[in-house]
Amino acid sequence: RPLVTQQQAKIDAERLLRDRQLSPRADQTIEMLATAGVLTGSQIKQVTALQLRALQKYHSRHLVDRVSLDIEKILDMHLADPSTPLEDLRAYTLGLIGLEYARLRLGKDLLPSKYASLEVGGGGTRVLHDITVAEIMLRLSGYAKAQKYAPLWRSKYEATVHDENGSPALEPDAMLSLRKDGRYWHYFV
Repeated sequence: RPLVTQQQAKIDAERLLRDRQLSPRADQTIEMLATAGVLTGSQIKQVTALQLRALQKYHSRHLVDRVSLDIEKILDMHLADPSTPLEDLRAYTLGLIGLEYARLRLGKDLLPSKYASLEVGGGGTRVLHDITVAEIMLRLSGYAKAQKYAPLWRSKYEATVHDENGSPALEPDAMLSLRKDGRYWHYFV
């Protein structure tokens, strides 16, 4: 896969958005990663029904990047079924073009973007932590849908509560907003 510069990523993202060149599933994948930061292939497939080929294509186009992950820990923590194919347990985050696309499309300045530089030994706990939060959010969303609630997963940046000086007063990992019959409930994770 050829290298891409930050400037080229911005140009490519603007073109993708302007010309509407991404499929709805690619757009949904980018939005999920902009919210969660990092997800396994099986977590992405659970929501988008993407096939591995599509994730490989997104990777080659710098929409997503792969992240080092200790698969044994994922299985030990029961974050995936032991019968899950190993390729579905790869971790993904936004690639350079995906990150720029998300900034433009979602209008968000604060997006998770440090995963690609993390190694299993040092940053692996951050990756495992965020995949665990993602799994909690996906399971809670599934339970909410079964009860006829409309769930909306908000990122840690959207969920942060600031004091009167603009400093973070509460920094949860995520927030689940539920809507039903015109009423809303919000839960911090």
